[in-house]
Amino acid sequence: LSGIYDGRGVPYIDYRTDFDTRKTIIYAHSTLNGNGPFQALQNYHLNKEYYDYNRYITIYYGGEVYTYEIFSVYVSLADSEESEGLEYFHNIYYNDNDWAETIQKYKNNSEYDTGVSVSGNDKIIILQTCSMDPNYYEQYYRYNLLIMGKLV
Repeated sequence: LSGIYDGRGVPYIDYRTDFDTRKTIIYAHSTLNGNGPFQALQNYHLNKEYYDYNRYITIYYGGEVYTYEIFSVYVSLADSEESEGLEYFHNIYYNDNDWAETIQKYKNNSEYDTGVSVSGNDKIIILQTCSMDPNYYEQYYRYNLLIMGKLV
Protein backbone atom coordinates (compact mmCIF):
# COMPACT_ATOMS: atom_id res chain seq x y z
CA LEU A 1 0.00 0.00 0.00
CA SER A 2 2.97 2.27 -0.54
CA GLY A 3 1.88 3.57 -3.94
CA ILE A 4 5.22 2.63 -5.53
CA TYR A 5 5.06 1.09 -9.02
CA ASP A 6 5.73 -2.64 -9.26
CA GLY A 7 5.42 -4.62 -12.50
CA ARG A 8 3.79 -7.50 -10.60
CA GLY A 9 1.02 -5.16 -9.49
CA VAL A 10 0.53 -3.57 -6.10
CA PRO A 11 -2.03 -4.17 -3.35
CA TYR A 12 -4.91 -1.72 -3.43
CA ILE A 13 -7.95 -0.98 -1.31
CA ASP A 14 -11.43 -1.32 -2.78
CA TYR A 15 -12.61 2.22 -3.53
CA ARG A 16 -15.85 1.60 -1.62
CA THR A 17 -14.06 0.69 1.61
CA ASP A 18 -11.44 2.14 3.90
CA PHE A 19 -10.18 1.57 7.42
CA ASP A 20 -13.19 3.41 8.87
CA THR A 21 -15.79 1.09 7.31
CA ARG A 22 -16.88 -2.24 8.84
CA LYS A 23 -15.14 -4.09 6.07
CA THR A 24 -11.92 -3.19 4.27
CA ILE A 25 -11.11 -5.16 1.12
CA ILE A 26 -7.55 -5.23 -0.21
CA TYR A 27 -6.69 -6.89 -3.52
CA ALA A 28 -3.35 -8.03 -4.95
CA HIS A 29 -2.03 -10.65 -7.35
CA SER A 30 -0.75 -14.14 -6.83
CA THR A 31 0.88 -15.67 -9.88
CA LEU A 32 1.59 -19.12 -11.24
CA ASN A 33 5.32 -18.34 -11.18
CA GLY A 34 5.08 -17.46 -7.48
CA ASN A 35 6.09 -13.81 -7.38
CA GLY A 36 2.84 -11.91 -6.81
CA PRO A 37 2.57 -9.45 -3.91
CA PHE A 38 -0.02 -11.64 -2.13
CA GLN A 39 1.73 -14.91 -2.98
CA ALA A 40 2.43 -15.67 0.69
CA LEU A 41 -1.32 -15.87 1.33
CA GLN A 42 -1.39 -19.17 -0.57
CA ASN A 43 0.29 -20.72 2.48
CA TYR A 44 -2.95 -20.33 4.47
CA HIS A 45 -5.03 -22.42 2.05
CA LEU A 46 -5.70 -25.85 3.57
CA ASN A 47 -2.75 -25.38 5.93
CA LYS A 48 -3.83 -24.86 9.52
CA GLU A 49 -0.28 -25.35 10.76
CA TYR A 50 0.85 -22.30 8.77
CA TYR A 51 -2.10 -20.37 10.18
CA ASP A 52 -1.22 -21.44 13.73
CA TYR A 53 2.15 -19.68 13.38
CA ASN A 54 0.86 -16.71 11.37
CA ARG A 55 -2.45 -15.66 12.96
CA TYR A 56 -2.18 -11.89 12.57
CA ILE A 57 -2.14 -9.32 9.79
CA THR A 58 -0.55 -5.96 10.50
CA ILE A 59 -1.16 -3.05 8.15
CA TYR A 60 0.69 0.27 8.32
CA TYR A 61 -1.40 2.88 6.54
CA GLY A 62 -1.76 6.64 6.79
CA GLY A 63 0.44 6.79 9.87
CA GLU A 64 -1.74 4.24 11.69
CA VAL A 65 -1.16 0.61 12.62
CA TYR A 66 -4.03 -1.85 12.18
CA THR A 67 -3.73 -5.38 13.56
CA TYR A 68 -6.19 -8.10 12.59
CA GLU A 69 -6.57 -11.65 13.87
CA ILE A 70 -7.38 -14.05 11.05
CA PHE A 71 -10.72 -15.79 11.59
CA SER A 72 -11.49 -17.28 8.17
CA VAL A 73 -9.61 -18.68 5.17
CA TYR A 74 -11.45 -19.97 2.11
CA VAL A 75 -11.64 -20.09 -1.66
CA SER A 76 -14.64 -18.41 -3.26
CA LEU A 77 -15.95 -19.02 -6.76
CA ALA A 78 -15.84 -15.72 -8.62
CA ASP A 79 -17.91 -16.59 -11.67
CA SER A 80 -20.51 -13.87 -11.83
CA GLU A 81 -22.21 -11.05 -10.00
CA GLU A 82 -24.99 -13.46 -9.06
CA SER A 83 -22.57 -15.94 -7.50
CA GLU A 84 -22.98 -16.31 -3.75
CA GLY A 85 -19.20 -16.55 -3.69
CA LEU A 86 -18.99 -12.86 -4.54
CA GLU A 87 -21.33 -11.70 -1.78
CA TYR A 88 -18.37 -10.35 0.21
CA PHE A 89 -17.44 -8.20 -2.80
CA HIS A 90 -20.80 -6.81 -3.85
CA ASN A 91 -22.31 -6.07 -0.46
CA ILE A 92 -20.41 -3.29 1.26
CA TYR A 93 -23.02 -1.60 3.43
CA TYR A 94 -24.90 -3.48 6.12
CA ASN A 95 -27.37 -2.69 8.86
CA ASP A 96 -26.42 -4.07 12.29
CA ASN A 97 -28.44 -7.29 12.03
CA ASP A 98 -27.26 -8.09 8.53
CA TRP A 99 -23.64 -7.43 9.50
CA ALA A 100 -23.82 -9.84 12.46
CA GLU A 101 -25.22 -12.57 10.16
CA THR A 102 -22.74 -11.82 7.38
CA ILE A 103 -19.63 -11.89 9.52
CA GLN A 104 -20.73 -15.20 11.05
CA LYS A 105 -21.25 -16.60 7.55
CA TYR A 106 -17.69 -15.58 6.65
CA LYS A 107 -16.48 -17.42 9.75
CA ASN A 108 -18.53 -20.51 8.93
CA ASN A 109 -17.07 -20.61 5.38
CA SER A 110 -13.55 -21.10 6.72
CA GLU A 111 -11.64 -24.18 5.54
CA TYR A 112 -10.66 -24.89 9.13
CA ASP A 113 -11.66 -23.75 12.58
CA THR A 114 -9.42 -20.89 13.68
CA GLY A 115 -11.02 -20.74 17.12
CA VAL A 116 -11.47 -16.98 16.72
CA SER A 117 -14.93 -15.67 17.62
CA VAL A 118 -16.57 -12.87 15.65
CA SER A 119 -19.52 -10.60 16.36
CA GLY A 120 -21.53 -7.85 14.75
CA ASN A 121 -19.31 -5.32 16.55
CA ASP A 122 -16.18 -6.37 14.67
CA LYS A 123 -14.47 -4.47 11.89
CA ILE A 124 -12.77 -6.79 9.43
CA ILE A 125 -10.25 -6.90 6.64
CA ILE A 126 -10.50 -9.16 3.60
CA LEU A 127 -7.35 -9.89 1.63
CA GLN A 128 -8.29 -11.21 -1.82
CA THR A 129 -6.07 -12.85 -4.40
CA CYS A 130 -6.36 -15.54 -7.08
CA SER A 131 -6.26 -19.06 -5.73
CA MET A 132 -3.22 -20.99 -6.89
CA ASP A 133 -4.62 -24.32 -5.70
CA PRO A 134 -3.47 -26.96 -8.24
CA ASN A 135 -7.09 -28.06 -8.62
CA TYR A 136 -7.86 -24.63 -10.10
CA TYR A 137 -4.79 -23.99 -12.31
CA GLU A 138 -6.78 -24.39 -15.49
CA GLN A 139 -9.18 -21.66 -14.38
CA TYR A 140 -7.36 -19.92 -11.49
CA TYR A 141 -8.91 -16.56 -12.43
CA ARG A 142 -12.32 -17.96 -11.42
CA TYR A 143 -11.35 -18.64 -7.80
CA ASN A 144 -10.47 -16.09 -5.14
CA LEU A 145 -8.54 -16.95 -2.02
CA LEU A 146 -9.90 -14.91 0.88
CA ILE A 147 -8.08 -14.29 4.13
CA MET A 148 -10.33 -12.54 6.64
CA GLY A 149 -9.29 -10.97 9.92
CA LYS A 150 -10.98 -8.97 12.66
CA LEU A 151 -9.51 -5.78 14.08
CA VAL A 152 -7.98 -6.37 17.53
